[in-house]
Amino acid sequence: MKRKRRVDSSMNNRLKSVSDFFNRHPWLVYPVVAFLGLFFIAAASIAILSRNLPSLNELERASDPLLVTRLYSADGRVLKELYRQRRIKVSLDRMPEHLLQATVASEDKRFYKHWGLDSRRIAKAILIDLISLTKREGASTITQQLARKLYLHPKKTWIRKLREQLTALQIERTYSKPEILEMYLNQMPLGRGTHGVQAAAQAYFHKNVEDLNIEEAALIVGLLQLPYGYYHPDNDPEAALRRRNVILLSMFNNGFLTQTELDSLRQTELVVVEKGEGRETIAPYFCEYVRTTLQRKYGLRLYTDGLSIYTTLDTRVQTCADSAVKAFLPQLEEEIWNRMKENQSFTQWFDTPMEDPDSIAAFLADSVLVDSLFEARATLQTALVALDPSTGHILAMIGGRDFGKWQFNNAVQAKRQPGSAFKPIVYTVAIDNGYPPTYELLNQPVVLIQPDGTRWSPPNYDGSTGGPTTLREALK
Repeated sequence: MKRKRRVDSSMNNRLKSVSDFFNRHPWLVYPVVAFLGLFFIAAASIAILSRNLPSLNELERASDPLLVTRLYSADGRVLKELYRQRRIKVSLDRMPEHLLQATVASEDKRFYKHWGLDSRRIAKAILIDLISLTKREGASTITQQLARKLYLHPKKTWIRKLREQLTALQIERTYSKPEILEMYLNQMPLGRGTHGVQAAAQAYFHKNVEDLNIEEAALIVGLLQLPYGYYHPDNDPEAALRRRNVILLSMFNNGFLTQTELDSLRQTELVVVEKGEGRETIAPYFCEYVRTTLQRKYGLRLYTDGLSIYTTLDTRVQTCADSAVKAFLPQLEEEIWNRMKENQSFTQWFDTPMEDPDSIAAFLADSVLVDSLFEARATLQTALVALDPSTGHILAMIGGRDFGKWQFNNAVQAKRQPGSAFKPIVYTVAIDNGYPPTYELLNQPVVLIQPDGTRWSPPNYDGSTGGPTTLREALK
């Protein structure tokens, strides 16, 4: 009881001292009350804005971004890439030093000195925005840009900006500076559908990121601000060149380049590969067959987990198959079209069948009209599957004449009777049951009674008959 009375007495004395202080200095009451009010308002605002910020678990998942899945052939070539975002994650130690220097010099000079927010840049941006009465000046650090890319929308609002800053602070508390820079350079969009510097290096220069030279790295860094905008080399090469040189100048101003290096690099030409060059899919029908098969097993993970899928296809066999079809198909199609023209079977394709000889002759005289009709109604398709007979592995697959126009895979999706192609299977059953290839049968007509009572008498292709014939010769 004595201790409680002493505490109460001490508290009363302190309150009395504070009261006496404000009685002697009444002019301080209003500033102190205003300060406390602003403090509580700020604390409440921060608490409200922090409600839906990313948790530590979400921050951890940020280090595992959406990645590209690749299909490989048996001889080691990339057949196709599957992705929601074309990103190939690389570690920081694979990125060349001049790429990191260009990024820091142009995007966040004080990256290694601040704690997620750069108070100098914020003060400067606020001053410029107040003078211009706009929100045109950016003050985002690399960490803030990463926060906005991962968790927030890009629209410029004060609420979004405050949430971005709070998230940046959370990221800085969770990760080291090198980890933040690695995530940033693996996450950011860089045009041509790419995300991250490795995918961009391949898209623009057909290189891995570690092989980029200084001017190439500067071009990629120059796309961080507007990956699909004014500075993109596909939109305006001259603007892209000027932007690249601005990045090089920033590197010089921050001590990463000498004057001699700057002058030399600014004179180099802007050289990027054409958009889409080298991106043709090898064996597109086979790749689609693999994709649909694996999607049933892996679902959307197939497009996000950066899987490496090794197939049995041999690109050398596929190339031979493609060449054979390309050479043979037009010739065969022309023969079939000529046969249809001769027997005039095309006349039934019209809404009102064409019967008048003069009309048929006039139609056949118009080669452009004839070709367009036959192309629309009688385009010849093809199918090919090459297997390794010892393993059953698919070595090559063609499902049609042009995957860009016809995605239907005639090799695995079409349901058609196999015709004489099924005969080797029948003969194999006979041999598996002990009949040797030299076993003889008479090559004579046969009559088969069908279930409906009709008679079927299948002839040889050339109408021939004969005496005793071996299984080998019959199959031939």
